Amino acid sequence: EYGASAVNALALAAHHARQMRLEVAQRARSALRVVAAVDGPNAESGPMALLATCLAELETTASLYEKELQQIVQARANALLPKATVCLERYNSLSHICGDSPATDAVQTWAADSIEQQSALLTPLREWLDESSFEQFVRLFAQLFTNAFEQCVLQKRFDARGAAQLESDVRDFGAYWQSMTRRSMRDRQARLSQIAVVLNVEQPADLLEFWGDRSGGMTWRLTPAEVRRVLNLRADFRKNEIAKLAL
Repeated sequence: EYGASAVNALALAAHHARQMRLEVAQRARSALRVVAAVDGPNAESGPMALLATCLAELETTASLYEKELQQIVQARANALLPKATVCLERYNSLSHICGDSPATDAVQTWAADSIEQQSALLTPLREWLDESSFEQFVRLFAQLFTNAFEQCVLQKRFDARGAAQLESDVRDFGAYWQSMTRRSMRDRQARLSQIAVVLNVEQPADLLEFWGDRSGGMTWRLTPAEVRRVLNLRADFRKNEIAKLAL
């Protein structure tokens, strides 16, 4: 089993291999241009072939390091995920049909409690791993958790207040993960965010205002069949109204 120092070493080795490839390419090509200017263009054909081989070997080395690193990060994330998804068992037990009353305290505090649990798991890794390795881990972990969360959401029923709470929860998780990395995390939650958007329309027909040609800059990750499935999670929507939508 690899320790944090080995993971950091792999990340550094991959970075150096790619950096070396760039520097070798730049310096060698500059030198070969001088050779061609002095001895003629044919003089650089042999060295160019050798350079291409060298660069290809450096690229292969970097790719091997990155593949090994990805496998280690994947294994670590998979091992940590069961501890992080315990909170989803609690989520499954909560009702998101709130009626005219505000969501219960348990529903309102679920995301904050879950984020606190995740922080207890992830913070030690932040101290052990270098920044690049930690960001890679967070992105993968966030995707795995989001996938599991999505499956829970698709098994539940919502009304307007419950849907609004889900949208708030999704934003909270997104903000937490974004605070741990410099890279955008929006793609990690794209499907779940769109599920929350669909659940929060006032009426099924309202979805058509930002579907298809009216979607603007948003790329839909949900198929028409998935959109109908999500709309049917709203206990207060009529199935016949959802069925007749021209998606």
